[in-house]
Amino acid sequence: MSGYLQLHKLGLSRTAIAIYKLLLETGSSEVSNLARQLKVQPQGLYRVVEGLKEQGFIVQIASNPIRLQARPLQVALEHYLSFQHQLVQEIDNTSQHKGRHKTEMNVLIGRDEIFATYLRLAAEAKKELLTISIGEKVPDALYQMVAQATRRGVKSCLIFQKHTTENDLWLKRWIVQGSAVRLLPGEGYHLNIVDDEYAILSASNVKKPEERTAVLVHAPNVVRELRHYFFQQWQLASELKHL
Repeated sequence: MSGYLQLHKLGLSRTAIAIYKLLLETGSSEVSNLARQLKVQPQGLYRVVEGLKEQGFIVQIASNPIRLQARPLQVALEHYLSFQHQLVQEIDNTSQHKGRHKTEMNVLIGRDEIFATYLRLAAEAKKELLTISIGEKVPDALYQMVAQATRRGVKSCLIFQKHTTENDLWLKRWIVQGSAVRLLPGEGYHLNIVDDEYAILSASNVKKPEERTAVLVHAPNVVRELRHYFFQQWQLASELKHL
């Protein structure tokens, strides 16, 4: 049994290891037989047996009476790894779900970090993408991501603060790929809102647009107020006509 004791490093108890070893040697067995060989009461084994089944070391092949069979060690370890991976995923998903309701604010430095953060958040949007922008050219990946979002039913609304001959094509490209676009002269800031969960508020150095600083906001009340502000500005803005 000494070789199987290495399984304790995976968290298996001595009783669990003993059950697994007996089943490997006997091929299959009823719980009552296992209890007799281990000199314990059958009731004391059921919790351990359930754990071994969940982790993938053994399987139940009959119900009345309960009969168990062990998986070969290599196969069992593969099932155990799959079990652990699924457990980690469940913990991570629970953590993310709880985190959605936690107030969080992070500073983002530079256009690249701001665009990358927005791309990551907007790619998972389910309802709406709201943007107030000066009207600069953006990376093609951003056009493509918003186009994909609109195709899956996400509403995209943009307010631009300037419309010039230089940026005319860029602005109208948003209309072509499915966004509603309006124009309202503004103060040179950027606001992005993703669903009711995230907002990115940023400002640029007018002379050096790549020098931009932003705050990523993940706070329901703050995002809700920013969303309300966006639609106030939307009512004041005028439409940018399609070509």
